[in-house]
Amino acid sequence: MLRVLIATDGSQPAATAMTAATRILTAEERCVDLLCCVPEDTAGPSEKAQRRAAKILDAARHSLAEQGISARPRIEFGSPIKTLLRASLDYDVTVVGAKSRVEGSPTGLGPVANRIIEHSTASVLIGREGRNDTALRILVPVDGSDTTLAAIEKLGALVDLRAADVTLMHVVETPWLIGPDPPEAMGEEDEAGDTQADLAF
Repeated sequence: MLRVLIATDGSQPAATAMTAATRILTAEERCVDLLCCVPEDTAGPSEKAQRRAAKILDAARHSLAEQGISARPRIEFGSPIKTLLRASLDYDVTVVGAKSRVEGSPTGLGPVANRIIEHSTASVLIGREGRNDTALRILVPVDGSDTTLAAIEKLGALVDLRAADVTLMHVVETPWLIGPDPPEAMGEEDEAGDTQADLAF
């Protein structure tokens, strides 16, 4: 059973992330929970904030229901970052919008998404609007490390790769600044009288 946690604050980026997740993540045996965090002040969470959170969750559940997806609502009180970091450990993947409702720039990541990516030890999906409405295209950077192999295995567990166009990409870095060649590379003699070009490696 694939356990998915979708965080929402009622913003458009959160709705976009939810749409991306339902499109990308495998639909077979999927359990979805919706989480809305209610901030607390010194007097605790206000009733108005709780009602607003319930309304946000109802709208998200309705949106998922239109796609045939049943989701359980979940309200947590406190810091969204701390709450999501703690909650993400109980799920196979946690879905977060790139921005919150108060951040206007269309590029980059908001503070919540940035901190979740940086500190979570679980799988996190930052959903953005797709570039292709038909075929699912996935770009996988690879560098030969164990981390890359683990990421590919996790991708296979989360996504039905049979329905996707997957591209593996390895980047060979080239120096952006080339200085003068060192003397050894020019074949100059070392102290023993041999040239670098004559040395066997």
